[in-house]
Amino acid sequence: MPVFVLQPKERSTDLIERGGIPPLTQLGWNMSSADVRDHGVAINLANWERYSTSQDVRIARLVAEICAEIEHSGECLITRGYVLQTFSQSFRKGVIASVIWGYPKGRFPGGRSFSGIFSRSEELAGTLTDLRRREPIAAQDICTQFQGFPGLGPSTYTKMLYFAGIEAIEGPCLIYDQMVMRAIAESDEPSWADIKAELGSCRYPNGRFKMYARGTQEGTYGGYLRAAHGLSTAARSAESIELELFMQAPRGRPTQHRRG
Repeated sequence: MPVFVLQPKERSTDLIERGGIPPLTQLGWNMSSADVRDHGVAINLANWERYSTSQDVRIARLVAEICAEIEHSGECLITRGYVLQTFSQSFRKGVIASVIWGYPKGRFPGGRSFSGIFSRSEELAGTLTDLRRREPIAAQDICTQFQGFPGLGPSTYTKMLYFAGIEAIEGPCLIYDQMVMRAIAESDEPSWADIKAELGSCRYPNGRFKMYARGTQEGTYGGYLRAAHGLSTAARSAESIELELFMQAPRGRPTQHRRG
């Protein structure tokens, strides 16, 4: 099946300027899980290949292996389907692949290195394996499993939860990053009303975007899962709803608000 890059029918900024993001049912989206898994993002191979020289031989080998497989695609694209496949091979490889997929430019915002996450990829794989094997627990309790990993926030570990196939009481885990939260905060979809009330505006009075606090992100994760799965249908999967939200989100870097 061919890989494709989805393009929203309208720029998210156009939607915002007209008074908010309308309900999903008005946007004409119709993506199945298969469509979402074929969605690819282009990565900066050069930035990622530098990790293939890591002193940790296992990490170096996995990064080099992933980069080679992506390059072999001919377009340097990494798809959701590919990351799901890596988790079926090894949870440790999946952890690394999910980070590469989530940060295709090869750097954290602010230029921080991924070495800290990669160095604990085996522990992360163990945590995910334990969650996969046990009976579903509340989303909030799942989040607490990652408090012992400094520098790893919900925007990153919910990607791992999604790709690893972890299920919460509220439903199968989905990606919940700052862009998804922004889209919900400015959406007119009635199903998001309760979460919108908890999130509040995603903008400061000067119009710049907020960075939602970790506690807010983790505290609303369960409600987000419940609402997303409640909105899903046979024709529109919950993971497609997450991708729709991401693509509709207004763009712009978050800033710390300064008085005056």
